[in-house]
Formats: sequence, structure tokens, C-alpha cells
Amino acid sequence: FEGRYHTSLLEGINTKIKSNKRRAFGFSNFEFFKIRVITAFM
Repeated sequence: FEGRYHTSLLEGINTKIKSNKRRAFGFSNFEFFKIRVITAFM
């Protein structure tokens, strides 16, 4: 490795997306899911 990188920010983003995916089970529209993911980071 050339340097040490902290992946905590990326792991946090992945956790939020996965959490939204679990709650989105049964949604009929991908656009609604996409909006939910975007608003989770605002």
C-alpha cells in the first residue's frame, strides 16, 4: 500500500444505501427508491 486511506465515509454511505434497500422491499418504482436514497444524504 502506498498510503493509508480511511474508508469510514464510504462505509457510512454504503450502510445508508443498504438500510434504504431493506426498507424499500416491495416498492414498485425504482425512481421512488432513488429519491429516498438521495434525501437520506441531505
